[in-house]
Amino acid sequence: MYVKRQFEVEGSNLSTSFEFLDHTTRRHSARVAALATVLCDNLNVAGRMRDDIVLSAHLHDIGKGAIPSAILLKRTTLTAEELRLVRAHTQIGAHILRNSAQQIPATVALRHHEAWDGSGYPDGLKGESIPFAARVIGICNAYCLLRENRSYRKGLKHLPALEMLLNGDDTGCHRPSMFDPALLEVLGKCHLKMSAAAESVPL
Repeated sequence: MYVKRQFEVEGSNLSTSFEFLDHTTRRHSARVAALATVLCDNLNVAGRMRDDIVLSAHLHDIGKGAIPSAILLKRTTLTAEELRLVRAHTQIGAHILRNSAQQIPATVALRHHEAWDGSGYPDGLKGESIPFAARVIGICNAYCLLRENRSYRKGLKHLPALEMLLNGDDTGCHRPSMFDPALLEVLGKCHLKMSAAAESVPL
């Protein structure tokens, strides 16, 4: 309901941008929002900040509406140029949301792929220089991406996905150092609620 009210207030530009998102991205964003709600509740984040974080979850990938679906749904490895375009969704989304006066969602759109250890994008921010809301959405987004089926791989079950977040994998692509350790600790404690929230939106 909060998201719907915001769309109504913000007018046609934001609503139109959201409508350009494909069904998979919208469903992913709804799933991230469900997880963010659980994580906020377990972090005792309430009021307007909680509302803004949940709204940010729904809007964090809004910039993907400008990325060709042939790239987003590609089954093989992305070229360097295609990867650059996909990563540009963070900056595109921030631009859309700043124009609509959505400041926290704009920041989250820009920063949700930054990593605690400085290995993220677009600017390689590190630690607490990454805004708190973006850190929350970042870890929820990472869990959802591991759970979801993608054009190039099958999604994981809950426990393997959790294990990958908490302990990493052999490839080094997933490392616990990428996430705020305080958020990882809370996620580990409420992981069953997180799994239920993820599965409340069809995987």
